[in-house]
Amino acid sequence: MQVWRAVAAVWLSIGMALSAHAQSEASAQAERLLSSVNMEKVLNDTLAQVLDIQMQSDPRLAPHRAVFERFYRKHLSFASLKPEFVRMYVATFTADELRQLADFYATPIGQKAITTMPQLMNQGAQLGMSRVQAHQDELRQELEQALRAQHR
Repeated sequence: MQVWRAVAAVWLSIGMALSAHAQSEASAQAERLLSSVNMEKVLNDTLAQVLDIQMQSDPRLAPHRAVFERFYRKHLSFASLKPEFVRMYVATFTADELRQLADFYATPIGQKAITTMPQLMNQGAQLGMSRVQAHQDELRQELEQALRAQHR
């Protein structure tokens, strides 16, 4: 019985060591991916675009832009988010998949995707906002109708 416990303990230790190694390899590949996609720059650019959209959608916020910028730097900086990004990627992809992604983003088309995605996302967000604004009367009417029906 003691022998089986010892064997089980050895196998458990080996399994934990292999798991830790796989986890550290995946973490290293996730960090490599974040670096290859220039995540810090992408994040900063995206936050700047989000802030621009906020200021455009409500011009009363413009005098307080610096407050938003300080808040974003404090809570949404790459340094503060990087450990969570790594955990998210490691939970979603294997080390090999992360390596493949990093390899792709190191190619010219991968780099083009990185540089154009924030602009495309911004254009998509503006498209969505303009579509909602163009049809806001319809939305308001439908909401009013639903509220009236709810109160009957």
